[in-house]
Amino acid sequence: MTFRSLKPAALMGLALLAVGVSPLRAQDAGETIRAAAGESISLSQPRAVTSLDIDPRGETLAASGLDGAVRLWSLATGAAGPVFQIHEGDAAAVRFTADDRHLLTTGADGQVALLDATAGTRVRTWRFPTWCLGLAVIDGDTAAVGCADLKIRILNLGDDRVVREIQAPGDLQYQYVISLSASPDGRLLASNNPLTLYDVETGEQRGSVPSFAQRVTFSPDGRSLLGGSMKAGASVVSVDPLQVRARLVTDVEQQAQTPSGRQTVRQGMPIYGVVWSPDGRFFATGGLDRLVRIWRMQDGAEPVEVTRLEGHESAISALAWRGDHLVSGDLGGHIRIWRLTSGS
Repeated sequence: MTFRSLKPAALMGLALLAVGVSPLRAQDAGETIRAAAGESISLSQPRAVTSLDIDPRGETLAASGLDGAVRLWSLATGAAGPVFQIHEGDAAAVRFTADDRHLLTTGADGQVALLDATAGTRVRTWRFPTWCLGLAVIDGDTAAVGCADLKIRILNLGDDRVVREIQAPGDLQYQYVISLSASPDGRLLASNNPLTLYDVETGEQRGSVPSFAQRVTFSPDGRSLLGGSMKAGASVVSVDPLQVRARLVTDVEQQAQTPSGRQTVRQGMPIYGVVWSPDGRFFATGGLDRLVRIWRMQDGAEPVEVTRLEGHESAISALAWRGDHLVSGDLGGHIRIWRLTSGS
C-alpha cells in the first residue's frame, strides 16, 4: 500500500493540479523579504517531493520522495550528494537529528530508519504494522513518529525502544497523523487534523483546535503554531491559550462557466507546506496554486502577505527555511532553493 492508494486527505491531494488559475495580488507594506536576483537554484528528483529538511549547520539539504529514496544536496550550490534508497514504497518524511550526524526517515512500508548522514548506512530501524507518516525530532535523544493507526510513538534514538504511545484524535478512515512538530524546548508536541497539543513527558493532551490542518509547525519561540489547511488557506494558532489567532486567505481567481455566463470567481487554495523563518518574524506557505507566499508577522494584527515566489509547475508539497535560504519542493519532483534578502 502506498500514498497513492490512501484517501485524498492522506498526502497533500496528490491527484490535484492547479490549472487555469491566476493568483490575487499580494498586499505589501513595510518590511518585506524577496528572492535575490539570480539566486534561485533548480533541482529535481524522479518522483514527488514529500518532505524537506536542512541540517542544523545550514549546509546540506535533504529531500524524501515517492520513490522511497532520500537525497542530499549542497544548500549553497545545489551540488548533488548521496542518494539513499531506504523504503520499499513511498518515503514520507526526513529530518536531520539534533547532532547533525544522522537522518531519520519514515515511510509507507511502516519503517522508521535512523541513518548515518555521511555513509547512508542504517544505524537502527523501527518497524510498525501501518504507514508511518509524520516525524519530529524532539531533542538529541528522542523523536516522535505519527502513523496511520492514529498512534504517535515516542522513540529512543539510542536503542530500538518505543518510549511511549500517544493516542491522537481523529477518524481512522480519513484522518492520519501526517504531520508532527516539537516545541523548541522539547516539552510539547503538536499533530495535525485536528491540530492537537500533547505533553511529551506524560502523553496527555493539552488541547485541540478543530481544523483541516495538513501540516503543522511550531514557531521558533514556541508561542505559536502554523497550520496549512487541506481545504484552503492557513492559520496561526497561539499555544497558550490554544486558539486560532489568524486565518490566512490564499484564494486565486479563475474563469468559470456560470448560469449567467463566463465569470471570474475566487477559489480557495489548499496549503500543503508551511515553515517559519529562523527568527520567527516571517513564515512561508505553499500549496495547490504553485506559489510560495511569504508572510510577515505583526504585533496585534493579522499577518500580511509580502512576497510571492513563482517557478513551480506543480503543487508545492514541502518547504524548509534555514538562514537566508528558503527551499520549496513540489509534486512533480522539482525543488527550488531561493536565497532571500530583506528590505522595505
